Amino acid sequence: MQELNIAPCRANRLHPLTALALMDDDCVERLMKRVFCRSLITVLAFVCCLQAQTLKRIAAIDLPGPKGERFDYLTMDDEDHYLLSAHLGPGILYVIDVKTNRLVKAIPGVPGVTGLEYVPGLHKVYTSDWGEEKIGVVDLQSMGVIKRLATAAKPNGSAYAAPFHKVYVQIRWARRWRLSMWTRMKL
Repeated sequence: MQELNIAPCRANRLHPLTALALMDDDCVERLMKRVFCRSLITVLAFVCCLQAQTLKRIAAIDLPGPKGERFDYLTMDDEDHYLLSAHLGPGILYVIDVKTNRLVKAIPGVPGVTGLEYVPGLHKVYTSDWGEEKIGVVDLQSMGVIKRLATAAKPNGSAYAAPFHKVYVQIRWARRWRLSMWTRMKL
């Protein structure tokens, strides 16, 4: 039997599977080997990329406060090179210098902190304080809570909209999440 070429099959508008059925056993075997080899090379390349992207521990930082209490959100202050960590249980905001991998300050007074949003240029962090149903405003220059803003219910996640200079805070209302309910704060 003569080897059937895929190109004429496409020209004749035959489905590739039909073309495969019309091929002799040797041709099918060669085609399957080619497909297998290409698939194997693709999988090996993918595995090599995964190994190259494996996370590696670069530091361990001891933080004060009770052990085993829940940590919730992390965010970055790229201007000052701070990692900001919310410790929900004791209501502490940790400010960590990522250049030195050391704790700069443990800021108390953010009860039940579940969300963090850093606002560039202002050097302020807005915290969603579930425990007192308020938004905490933390000044990173004075390293303290400077204001508390009341919310209608328990605040959770937040996002900063730079073009509008607003922080949006998701709140929980009567045991249901209402994703459409946001509190807007003009900065």
